[in-house]
Parts: sequence; structure tokens; C-alpha cells
Amino acid sequence: MAFNALFLIAGNNSLGGAGNILSLVLMGIRSKSKTLKTVSKAALPAAIFNINEPVTFGFLIMYNPIMLIPFVLCPVVCALLYWAAYSTGLIALPSVMILTSLPVFMLQFMTTLDWKNVVFAIALLPVCWIIWYPFFKIYEKQMVEQETDDEDNKY
Repeated sequence: MAFNALFLIAGNNSLGGAGNILSLVLMGIRSKSKTLKTVSKAALPAAIFNINEPVTFGFLIMYNPIMLIPFVLCPVVCALLYWAAYSTGLIALPSVMILTSLPVFMLQFMTTLDWKNVVFAIALLPVCWIIWYPFFKIYEKQMVEQETDDEDNKY
């Protein structure tokens, strides 16, 4: 039972792919950094379908310890919240295995056929935003400084 529950939580705990990066992409669209804004605009359609590679490689999450912390922390926090919601009966356990990339929020509905799971996923978006925000701001500041240095050294 424990293994099955963890498998179901991991499969249904995706708000933009690994790392729950949808909130990060939405932050990036309004970024002061041209690079982050461009990457985020290009990555939004993929993030909606739970594909995180454009952000993982565009934001250089794999080489950046600042961004690695929320990339690991956010799914763990969301999985614990899902586990608590499943345990209390607040939301329905997934009963249909979906083996394709469905858009965010449609996946939660199609695996359970319960609207409460969609509302719960929407409620987790601000939680992910709060986790990502301080790390994003640090990274954004670094990127803006780098872009201004590049522009100054260009001429």
C-alpha cells in the first residue's frame, strides 16, 4: 500500500514537470532579465504539458546550486501535501494511470475524475511560487548584472 501510494503521489504531483517549474516559468515571463524572459516565453507551452527540459537547460538549473534547492524542495513539499490530502480524504486517489503528457490540471482531473484534485493542484501553485520566489530573485539579480556587464563590455 505504501509503495502504491507513493507511486500515485509522484505521478500526480506535477505542476510543470520535474521540479514543479510552472510557477518558475510564470515568474520568468515577468522577469527583468532578457534571458530569463525569453527562455520562459519559449518554455511556457512545454511547461503546460509537464515538460521541464527547456527550463532545466535554459535556466541552467543543473549547474546552479541556487536553483537546485527549490528544484528538489518543491516536489517534496507538494508530495507531502498531496499525501496529507489523500490521507484525510480531501482529494481522491488516482485510479487511472495516464502514460502521456497531459496539460497541467487536466492530468489531475483525468487520473481521478474528481474536480477537487484540480482545485488542490491550483492551490499548490502559490505554494510552489513561494518556494521558488526567493531563489528566482537571487538568480534574476545575477542574470541582470551579467547582462549589463555583457552590454558594457560589448562596445
